Amino acid sequence: MPFLKNCWYVAAWSSELSDSPLEKKIIGERVALYRTSNGDAVAIGARCPHRFAPLSKGKIVGDFIECPYHGLRFNRDGICVLNQFEPDAAPPTASVKKYAVVERQRLIFIWMGDQAAADLSLLPDFPEL
Repeated sequence: MPFLKNCWYVAAWSSELSDSPLEKKIIGERVALYRTSNGDAVAIGARCPHRFAPLSKGKIVGDFIECPYHGLRFNRDGICVLNQFEPDAAPPTASVKKYAVVERQRLIFIWMGDQAAADLSLLPDFPEL
């Protein structure tokens, strides 16, 4: 089913995000959402590129999300920054998609399309919330 990608979608209520990963399926794509240590909302692809383990079953370590299978850690940009088995050699091609997110009016908005095209002026306004 085709979806509009270059637009903002509501991914979650602000209260749903914590320091534990949360998985949501948005327009057919699985996304892992979490908060960093300073409270920023993060959204990245929900499957580890190594064995496709669900990152939502992993844990947050500092500002990184750790895969539950082999412990690869990914930063908020979706880049693998730590390989538990070779700490000095994170795989350079191991990454997951990064999504633009914005928190407004108790909602977490996500841009599912071209990240360079994410336009804050297109955010819908829900003042009643």
